[in-house]
Amino acid sequence: MHLLGRLGCNQMACHGSQVGKGGFRLSMFGGEADYDYEALTRLAGARRINQVEPQKSLMLLTATGAIPHQGAQKLPVGSKQYEMLASWIAQGVPWGDEQLPKLVSLKVIPGEQVLQKGQTQRLLATAVYADGSEQDVTRLAAFTPPDAKVAVVEGDGRVKAENYGEAEYYEAFHP
Repeated sequence: MHLLGRLGCNQMACHGSQVGKGGFRLSMFGGEADYDYEALTRLAGARRINQVEPQKSLMLLTATGAIPHQGAQKLPVGSKQYEMLASWIAQGVPWGDEQLPKLVSLKVIPGEQVLQKGQTQRLLATAVYADGSEQDVTRLAAFTPPDAKVAVVEGDGRVKAENYGEAEYYEAFHP
């Protein structure tokens, strides 16, 4: 479900609005993960998921732009994120696994950084689990600058300081 947030699907301008879009509603910013799972896998006759042919799942067809979607293409076919969703569908859209360690925190490095206009800095997001293991989740994290005029964040976590009036720097933010 976190990947849908990373793609922007659960924002106000998309399916996260109070009424959703195109008959599909998600909780705002993924705040109700159980509801989102139900909406994606069970509501509307479970038509968004095709476990027999995952690549023909409505959620993948709309996200890749294979069928009309107001949100345009969000997910290129063959991308790591596409393969992750297709694999999840092929596995029967499991919801949680009691055998896996629970997420306890998310670290973002650097925590704070001052950038000159035009400079870039790569952010690294690391998930920390109850068993002490850690995993790089930068490509799954949704980094949102407080103002797109001040900074732009690429999908790989690179922040680029932009010109904003008289501002010559940008302090890195926490996602």
